[in-house]
Amino acid sequence: MANQTDFTKMFADMPNMMDTKAFEDGFKTAAEFNEKLAGVMFDSASKATDVVAGSAKEAFGNVRTLTAARSEPTAYGQVFSDFVQAQMQVGQRTTEALAEIAQSAGGEFTGIAQKAGEETAGKAATAAKTATKAA
Repeated sequence: MANQTDFTKMFADMPNMMDTKAFEDGFKTAAEFNEKLAGVMFDSASKATDVVAGSAKEAFGNVRTLTAARSEPTAYGQVFSDFVQAQMQVGQRTTEALAEIAQSAGGEFTGIAQKAGEETAGKAATAAKTATKAA
C-alpha cells in the first residue's frame, strides 16, 4: 500500500520556504506603480475634458453666429462659409491639444515603467543574493 503525502505539513512549511518580506516589497512596489499610472491617467483625462469642453463652447458660439437672422439673403452663404472655416479650426486645435496631452501622458507612462523596471530588477538581484547566501 502506498504512503499518503502529508499535505498539512507541506502547506504549514510554505511560509518558511519563501521570503515574505520580498513578497510584501513586491506588492508595495506594484501598488505604488499603479498609483502613479492612475495619477497620470486622471490628470490626462482632466486636461482632455477641459480641452473638449472649451471646444464645445466655441462650437456652440459658432452655431449661434450661424443661426442669427440676416437682413440680406446673400449673407447666409458667407456666414455658412465662415462657420465651416471656424469649425475646421476648432477641430484642428482640439485634435492638436488632445494629441499633445496623449503624447505627454505616454512619456510619463514610459518614465514610470522604466523606473519600476529598474527598481524591480534591483530588488530581484538583492533577493537572489539573499537566497544564494541562505542556500
